[in-house]
Amino acid sequence: MLLAGCAHTNQRAGRSPIETASYLELGKYVCAPQKHELPCQAGVTQGRPYAYVLPTHCGIREGRFDGRLWKAADAALGRTGNPPRGWDNPYQRGTMQLTSEQQAEFRSGQLQATFRPAPGNYKVEPCE
Repeated sequence: MLLAGCAHTNQRAGRSPIETASYLELGKYVCAPQKHELPCQAGVTQGRPYAYVLPTHCGIREGRFDGRLWKAADAALGRTGNPPRGWDNPYQRGTMQLTSEQQAEFRSGQLQATFRPAPGNYKVEPCE
């Protein structure tokens, strides 16, 4: 069974699959519309950080979390077409937390990105 995007812990190690996955395996934990586990689906607990894999290949632009598409609040993080300095490429392992109904925060060590719900007409641009 695939636990994509899940924050469930690995019973033996006491860590989430995202924390223990090899870097090459991280892509299978990226939230997508067809993922039906927390934190991808609706129902996360506000204020609780969830293990999360953020796509970064074309910059920090958007992510799916809590059943919604979120857009980076700081558009400059996605303008270069590459992740900002210090971020991993193509994915950054960290945590995502719902801080309010209208804000989510991704953290990985000193790295941080704030997200707001994407408007209904928001189109995810292809990344090459």
